[in-house]
Amino acid sequence: MEEKEDDVLPHLKPVPGTELRFTQFPERHFPEGSTPAEITHHSLDSTYVLETMVAKYTRCVFLLQCGRTGLCQQQLHRVH
Repeated sequence: MEEKEDDVLPHLKPVPGTELRFTQFPERHFPEGSTPAEITHHSLDSTYVLETMVAKYTRCVFLLQCGRTGLCQQQLHRVH
């Protein structure tokens, strides 16, 4: 006997404050006034986009920093 998903799965509702919150990507992936060479650089290196997104936060956050060795360290950053 085949059961329908609605009959088997629970009807879950999110608890207020636990819903997914996504950080919006900036419209441009390069600083205003960039030269064509700088635009190409920022297209290959997403550091500018990451820094722009992190700069939107106003509280301390823990970020993982991974160096070239592949070892990650947890660091506290105060973001304005």
